[in-house]
Amino acid sequence: MRIVYAGQFRDLSGYGIAARLYLEALDSYLEENPGEFELKIYSVITSKHVRSDMDLSLVEKYEFKDNAEIEKWLGYEYTCLWHMPPPMILFSDSRFGCNSNCTPSLKRLVECAKSNANFVAWETDKVPNEWVRTYEYCSPDLIITPCEWNSTVFERDSGIRSVTVPHVIKDSGEEQGFSTDSFEQL
Repeated sequence: MRIVYAGQFRDLSGYGIAARLYLEALDSYLEENPGEFELKIYSVITSKHVRSDMDLSLVEKYEFKDNAEIEKWLGYEYTCLWHMPPPMILFSDSRFGCNSNCTPSLKRLVECAKSNANFVAWETDKVPNEWVRTYEYCSPDLIITPCEWNSTVFERDSGIRSVTVPHVIKDSGEEQGFSTDSFEQL
């Protein structure tokens, strides 16, 4: 099995933090279960501002190195997991960058996948119509949310099977980019 995991791995956003933590969990799983599946990541870069002290070694370990590597993977059967708000899939390639030595290819990676799933977090009691229309266009096989309430709402409004995978949490507070001192500044 091959998995392409697309997300904002180099960003400071909540989606970026979550994507790096899930990547860390996937890496740990692969270390304990070598050969279980092949993993590549595709980084959508929505901001030019990345904290200089952020450790990107794990991101660089799995990231596509160049267009030739992306083209090779497009010839395989793979599942694409896209970890972002649904509309980003439609405008990401034209508006945002990706990892160096690669041309923006997110839409193509989703469209060429044997199956695809959207990992999304959105605290709402109704999925926006634009998001539902994006799902109609991208035809995900599955929607993954971090809580049961989101799963219920997304499945009800999109008609697509939804499952819950809770967010990964780190005790250190490092990855979150804040400390209790941050609240004192408010």
